[in-house]
Amino acid sequence: MTVLELGSLADAHPESPKRPFWRFATVVVALCITLIMTLLAWHVMIEGYARQDLVAELGAARLSGGWVTQLVLGVIEQIPNAGLRVLALTLLAAAGSGFAFALLYTRLRDNAWSVTLAVVVALAVVLNAADVYVFTASARPLPLYLALAVLVPAVGALEGVGDVQSAIVLGLLMPLLLLASSITAPLILPFAIGTALANPDARRDVRALVAMLLATLLPSFIVAIGIVGLLAQAGINPETAIASYGTLYAHLRPGDVGASLLALGVLAPIGVVPILYCAWPGREPHSTAAAFCVVVLPIYLAVARAASALPIPAIVPAMALLASFAAWLTCVRLPRALQLLSIVLLIAAAALSWTQTGIWDDPAWKVALFTRL
Repeated sequence: MTVLELGSLADAHPESPKRPFWRFATVVVALCITLIMTLLAWHVMIEGYARQDLVAELGAARLSGGWVTQLVLGVIEQIPNAGLRVLALTLLAAAGSGFAFALLYTRLRDNAWSVTLAVVVALAVVLNAADVYVFTASARPLPLYLALAVLVPAVGALEGVGDVQSAIVLGLLMPLLLLASSITAPLILPFAIGTALANPDARRDVRALVAMLLATLLPSFIVAIGIVGLLAQAGINPETAIASYGTLYAHLRPGDVGASLLALGVLAPIGVVPILYCAWPGREPHSTAAAFCVVVLPIYLAVARAASALPIPAIVPAMALLASFAAWLTCVRLPRALQLLSIVLLIAAAALSWTQTGIWDDPAWKVALFTRL
């Protein structure tokens, strides 16, 4: 049987019925992933590793425009005991990862993945060295990964449906790009233009186009005003709110794009799947925009990281690719051949990530992680 025949067989299967999110399998996945991440984080902590989230990270969060990160770390830093601060952040990251992977598993099952394949996908993602490092050592860029992971399915829904409701939903999610980092804030305008042009009326009538642009940009504008207002109320100079964006745009330079792309290259092979899907015979119509985002957004982050003076770790573009790819898998029905290819590439990426950690090297973390394991 050929690969194309396998794909056609998968496409012939009727769509799986929607099931409740919190069912037995979902709870098991959430608890298992939460337990794995908690134990790993606890292990590196008792081996003497200090989480990078709590080591001069608050200033870096403000410098990079990470308003969600700044808020979370600011709250956690109010805990008087250092050990309790680490425990609180560890449990928060572990619980968040458990919920995210439970959602991944559930949506894969809803998109005709078997139990075995869905579990393998979740394990291949969670055991990637980049993923383990993020949840056990430095979860500061998590809002950025969350923003991409949420926006990719929203783009897929907009492309598939194209109605005003899906456009409004995407517009309401775009402030996440502003809250996650100043490096993702410039993406709001292209997303807004693309959202407006997805509406048939907006493509025919300039007035409808302007109205759609305003509707999609308004939530981000309101959030920006809210940030300035909260800073002023807290007695902080509102100029702090724009300092990170000034740092980004005022100090652009060519940078070492090659090194930044090399870090992304560790996980780059999984980007082959969205490309193949766009050319796959019999695929779902109007399903290329989300696949385009999976491929292009991590490259944008790699180039922007090299060109800016912001303290963005090399791991960020690679993890953004992993997060956006996993999110894309939840919103598209892949033929069986591409499901199997996705698993092979995810396992290969996980194995490669443990051999190439010098790209985002943290020797103290590796020593703590592998001690007595």
